Amino acid sequence: MTISLMAANIRRYPAERQFFHGALAWISDTLRADGNGCSPCDCECPVYFANTLAPHPPLWHDAVCVNSFGHFILTRFNVPLQFDLPAGQQRAPMGLDAGWLSRRFELFERVCLASVALQTEPDFRWLIFLDEATPAPFRDRMEALATAHDFLTPVYCDRFDDETVLPVIRRHGPTDRVRITTRLDNDDAIHPRLIEQVQQLARQHQQQQDMDRGFFISFPIGCCERQGDFYLQRYRYNPFTSFVSSPTAERTVLGSDHRYISDVAPVVLHWCRPLWCQIIHGENVANRLRGIYWPGGARSAFGPYAQARPPRSCVSQCAEWLRSTHQYLFHRGT
Repeated sequence: MTISLMAANIRRYPAERQFFHGALAWISDTLRADGNGCSPCDCECPVYFANTLAPHPPLWHDAVCVNSFGHFILTRFNVPLQFDLPAGQQRAPMGLDAGWLSRRFELFERVCLASVALQTEPDFRWLIFLDEATPAPFRDRMEALATAHDFLTPVYCDRFDDETVLPVIRRHGPTDRVRITTRLDNDDAIHPRLIEQVQQLARQHQQQQDMDRGFFISFPIGCCERQGDFYLQRYRYNPFTSFVSSPTAERTVLGSDHRYISDVAPVVLHWCRPLWCQIIHGENVANRLRGIYWPGGARSAFGPYAQARPPRSCVSQCAEWLRSTHQYLFHRGT
């Protein structure tokens, strides 16, 4: 009965049918993937636009620098979040608690930093924003990481927004190159080719865009990991988006809620294998488990970041796939 309902729902909604069939393909293709979890067809996947404008000559263009970028990954480590809640209802900030910092550094080094260090495209700078009141031992720990990885720059501040980020970018980056800013949470992972893919798409599409307004790049297919299990998900405007603009633009990828970027500027959607992974743990602020169980996830590029667990039996894998597929198709809002 459940399988019949699932099949009817898949036939009824074309978008879900596309994702469902794609999920089956990714699960089987993982066995044929290379060491990075990519097949040779990764760069041949079609590109679609959402909320695009008619093509027109770019308002910013430098023929000398057209194929080079000032690319920045932006990550909030423990700068307080500003929630729109009345005074007295906001949760106490955890970012200065020694226990929280210890656990978050362990997760950051094991997952996030490890994935960034494996990028195939080395031309980027990673700005890590920390609370200016961060205790000295943890400042020293971050400085040691910056010494070991020359692409990493810690920034101490009290807010994480464009007003804070733009002056830092202008100090550390070129002023004559197209600017790319990429969002990355400190407890998540990216595929080794994500930065390469972002720059390739920026190079392909910048000539058709108003670079003073800018445009976004998003990879809708990603995954979640929880306690060693992986789940594929389709999330068009996810927290791993990038923003491409002229170097004089007064906006970065942080300038708008990632869920509503299509209301701000054109979006390039690139459909390919999972290029990002959200790690689900006990201290997530907003992320929750979603998606369809992916038995091949442990053999993908994200496998090394998973928690160790005994392997599931074939029966257990099939049962979890059916459960998660039913949950995805019928109860995504719950």
